[in-house]
Amino acid sequence: MVKSIPSVFLIGRDGSLVAMGEEAHGENLEKAVQKALTADIH
Repeated sequence: MVKSIPSVFLIGRDGSLVAMGEEAHGENLEKAVQKALTADIH
């Protein structure tokens, strides 16, 4: 019986969703974090 399916979410400093699923794994995660850290916060 499957009770849950793990998911990864990267949330930005402003509370927005930066990346999820495959976008938040391996080399893609590093790119997503860099994008989030360099994004302008309004």
